Amino acid sequence: VRILAHTAQVRDEINAGENVTYLPGYALDKDHIRAYTSIEEACSPDVALVLLIIPTQFLRTFLVNNISSLPIGCPLVACAKGIEVRTGETPFEMMIGELPGKYHKHFAVLAGPSFAKEIMDGQPTNVVVASETASVATLVQRYISDGASLRAYLSDDVHGIEIAGAVKNVLAIASGALSGLGYGNNARAALVCRGLAELTRLAVSSGSNGRSMAGLAGVGDLMLTCSSELSRNFTVGK
Repeated sequence: VRILAHTAQVRDEINAGENVTYLPGYALDKDHIRAYTSIEEACSPDVALVLLIIPTQFLRTFLVNNISSLPIGCPLVACAKGIEVRTGETPFEMMIGELPGKYHKHFAVLAGPSFAKEIMDGQPTNVVVASETASVATLVQRYISDGASLRAYLSDDVHGIEIAGAVKNVLAIASGALSGLGYGNNARAALVCRGLAELTRLAVSSGSNGRSMAGLAGVGDLMLTCSSELSRNFTVGK
């Protein structure tokens, strides 16, 4: 596994065996995980899968600046959840707009309820992979699933999964605010249910079939982020 680190400090921490800055307390396999600050080193032509774990508001700039370094022929997976403020576009839409057509059939998105700490603890976790190319989604599923505690499911509803991943953040902040104001479970249940109804209408209007809202990226992620102190959005609201 090769990681493109944003700073030399994080690179050195990962290569020393622990990401102290972002995931302290967990040992990393130094024999199989290496971090770099050069995209040419981290993303060589022989890579089998590229996970774009870049905040949504910075993804477009990254794509524009690094087109020549992105490999052709392997899945490019958008893992960020959100909508670009300036354009209203999702990560998948930004990838379509900024990268040449030869890349497009290899695009996928990854979403679902998945706190990093619980994955590192080996707790059972399900996520969902969506792509407009079924074989790409299946390939990403094979790489993501570890055969033990982490399992990826398949979807072709790219639009629905991305809208769910973005809007659930708003609902999580609102849920945290309810908690901070002293409201109880009745209020949270009302917020989540009515929020899910609005989320579904928005997703359908964006091209989704709506079915994903009842799955991992919809109800699943809402249950996680609207009720847990591990959720940054919930904590911000609270």
